[in-house]
Amino acid sequence: MTGQSRIERARQLLLAGDIPGARRACDPCVTAPVDAKEFAGAHLILAACCRREGDQEGMLTHADNAVAAKPDDALAHYALAECVDESGDKQRAIAELRRAIECDPDMVHAHRYLGALLLDAGNAEHAIESLQRAVALDAQHAEAWNNLGTALHHANRLAGAEAAYRRALALKPDYPRAECNVAVIQRDQGRADLAEATLRALIARQPPGAVFRPALTALADLLRARSELDEAAELYLRAAKLAPNDSATEMLDLGMVLSERGDPLQAKKAFAVALRQKPRYLRAALAMNLTLPVIYADATDVARARADYVDGLETLERDLEDRIAGSDWRQVADGLIWSNFFLAYQGENDRSLQARYAALTARALDSVDPEWRAPMPSAPTAGRKI
Repeated sequence: MTGQSRIERARQLLLAGDIPGARRACDPCVTAPVDAKEFAGAHLILAACCRREGDQEGMLTHADNAVAAKPDDALAHYALAECVDESGDKQRAIAELRRAIECDPDMVHAHRYLGALLLDAGNAEHAIESLQRAVALDAQHAEAWNNLGTALHHANRLAGAEAAYRRALALKPDYPRAECNVAVIQRDQGRADLAEATLRALIARQPPGAVFRPALTALADLLRARSELDEAAELYLRAAKLAPNDSATEMLDLGMVLSERGDPLQAKKAFAVALRQKPRYLRAALAMNLTLPVIYADATDVARARADYVDGLETLERDLEDRIAGSDWRQVADGLIWSNFFLAYQGENDRSLQARYAALTARALDSVDPEWRAPMPSAPTAGRKI
């Protein structure tokens, strides 16, 4: 049996779900390989076996061995990128995909994958480059067009984004993500009525128990923006019920709407659900502990709200490290998007409360990236006039 046929036999066993059989078939390819290609191929199959078994350390070791054996093999670098991405190292995954593309510039799935990772990392312009290359190599891939639209959207190139989304829909008419993205673009272009019609038509076409959740939340966002809070709350709750164990974002949004509607008790229940599902959800923790009423019943209500706010600050100060453990600066900065503006309506001296909240914010940022609050270098102003 040739080296290639031995590898193909191992691959077929893997595809059939016979992990022990695939491992046995790989043994001679590792201990007595015909050549480096067979050795690398066996390690790639063993990496896939480890992935299916949940052995992350073994998966990475085998993928590294494959790349070491065939450093110019695009497929080996691609497989290693998948493995390190799964382990959480996005930057190394990006580097491995770039290396795969160096080895094979026309490796279309590497361009697609790289574009998606760059977009996820917040690098929209480079994501656009990768995804444009991907659709140039394969113009029939709807998901690549949709991802290109999202990258263009992030770069605020709205016309190009809409064209890419519509290309995705032309290739795959039943593509709710792309259709929802078209509606969001319409909203961002100031065509809210058209966006609403697009979303309602999309939702109406789908079975009630299998509606595309982002369409529900996008419609809820539209309605909330124009203070149609009752229907917005119903839509957020409906989206949450479609994934009751993975609905922290929808429950946070529901809580915010309930708070705006003047129902702080129910709002806090929604925030509590979000925190139970996602204990490190900083924005939900802030909402849970610092939400203030929009309108106060009387002076006693003001006093109670202030006491609750102090208790909330104490809770956040005590739990902050646990809430942000493992988060990067983007996640922490996003979580700190919060306003305590309603303190002003209490008509009392809130300087100490504001100072404590500011200190909490500073502590959170300093723990993930001290440069956020480092002094900015001053630029000389000679020759300039205001």
